[in-house]
Amino acid sequence: MKNIKLFDRRVGFSLGALSILLGTVTPAVVPAFASADNQLTGRAVTMSNASKGSVADGQNVTYTIKFTTAGSGTRTNVSVQFCSNSPLITAGNLCTAPAGMNLNLADAAALGGTPGATVDTTHHGANFFDATSTVATGANSIIVSGVTNPTSTGVFYARIVVWSGSTADSVTGSSTGSDVDTSNPAVVDDGSVALSISNEIGVQAAVLESLTFCVRGDAGNTDHTSGNDSADTAGYLASASSTNAPTANCGAGTTLADPSVKLGQWNGTVQALDTTNVSYNLDWAQLNTNASNGAVVYLKSNLACAGLSRNAGTDSCAGIPSSDAVGTAGEAGTGALTAGTSGFGFSFGAAQAPASSSLVGNINVNGNYSSHYAQLGGSSAAVSGLTGNQTADNGLPQDTTSAYGGFVFNSRGAPVSGANVPFALGAAISNNTPAGLYQAKYSLIAVGTF
Repeated sequence: MKNIKLFDRRVGFSLGALSILLGTVTPAVVPAFASADNQLTGRAVTMSNASKGSVADGQNVTYTIKFTTAGSGTRTNVSVQFCSNSPLITAGNLCTAPAGMNLNLADAAALGGTPGATVDTTHHGANFFDATSTVATGANSIIVSGVTNPTSTGVFYARIVVWSGSTADSVTGSSTGSDVDTSNPAVVDDGSVALSISNEIGVQAAVLESLTFCVRGDAGNTDHTSGNDSADTAGYLASASSTNAPTANCGAGTTLADPSVKLGQWNGTVQALDTTNVSYNLDWAQLNTNASNGAVVYLKSNLACAGLSRNAGTDSCAGIPSSDAVGTAGEAGTGALTAGTSGFGFSFGAAQAPASSSLVGNINVNGNYSSHYAQLGGSSAAVSGLTGNQTADNGLPQDTTSAYGGFVFNSRGAPVSGANVPFALGAAISNNTPAGLYQAKYSLIAVGTF
């Protein structure tokens, strides 16, 4: 019997301990749920940025508040409080405003969402608002824009209370938004949400300014004779092949390191211009740059005249002048090189991708060179008429004899990679072109705007 009594006492003691344990656990569960009879479900607050309000990204933030009502019936008002101390919604558990937070709401402000809400004119503050809202049975959302986040990292809470048929004073108690009278029969649904502010992740990566530009000769530059070519699409430039162009990043490939050319037809062992043919040669220019505003390429002559000279330009290039009229911005005629008529010029073709690579970006060729053979000089007018992202290039010089040369092509105001631009050099003579060795030196100059 004594053993039986001892067993009874232990059973009683064990049950008593279990009763105390359950009494301890149950209140701890309550803050994670709602305290009203009807608990809002699907509760969530999505922030467009979770950075601290003390940094720019933590300001002007948008909060989307979502919840689903628990039952049916009329609901006409909603109260949302943001608290740093507790999610528990019960009378007397005052809400402590998160430091630095500001909802930045104006009186009677219209809030977005479905069905949305209108802010009460007297019951709103830095961390709370009461609002009139025809709360729908089921899913609801309210959007608050322009919020300044709390200035400290860590958790904070949103307390959401939905009610109907009472004034805000009778439910929230005062205009401070610190308390909610959950015993008020007007309160229908409530629930809380936990949110968190975190430090933003800063990422930096430097990209150095880059411009790679090269000019190379075409591997086929041995003897280029053709008919009267007036346009690159239908004439000599049509023979330009990317297989003879620089490879990616100005790799040599099969190109010639020296782009210098000799124009003329072979007559036995002598190469010279004649009156029955136009002579051509082909070179390549490749442009690569990460300049945010792109690059402009200029053509610069070492002579004071446009064309070729047999005495360093003192003859004003009269023997083999530019196929353009010196002193004008446009073409004197078609810009064609014609056998029997003395003239010299450049013609630039459409950009091509390097072999086994790709062209990224765009190239715009000065119209005076894209379908003509020309070398602008003298008092040629500045560039005009460019639109879009090329507008900034209006006003560029076109005179190839000026201090910095004349504009021939650009990358359309943006970075470019792998732009192989073919260009032809052509010359013709007349019966009265003075005999001699005609020469000129040209530079292509690339200028990036970063």
